[in-house]
Amino acid sequence: MSKKTGSLQISAKTRIPHVNKGFQRIFKNEVSKSSGEGNCTASDTMNVKILKLITVPNSFSPNGDGINDQWVITNLAEYPGNRVEVYNRYGQIIFQSKGYGQSWDGTYKGSPLPFATYYYIITLNNGFAPVTGSVTIVR
Repeated sequence: MSKKTGSLQISAKTRIPHVNKGFQRIFKNEVSKSSGEGNCTASDTMNVKILKLITVPNSFSPNGDGINDQWVITNLAEYPGNRVEVYNRYGQIIFQSKGYGQSWDGTYKGSPLPFATYYYIITLNNGFAPVTGSVTIVR
């Protein structure tokens, strides 16, 4: 965003995926410009939502002790239509969620997965690049 004398330019391609961790606010901005014959004025209002940063843990321990038993991705609900996919080292999908309605408990078809590193792709579905990385199950 740049400010020039007599106008305010905002690029439609400008995206602000994250500002400060945990920061969310709706901004309302009134934009006015005087130009042309008779100094006509036009104004418009826009809302900007600053999305919360997602936090993806790199490990969890689904051992039934009640501590870190689920792989919980915080703030993912801020991105409607998101998709989470987790793969094993052979490229087999072992967990997927559309809309992230539930966190992963470290199982595949109801059976606990072994201590290992798994790989994820999180698609936010809002024009941002997918988030990729690894997560380790510790037993």
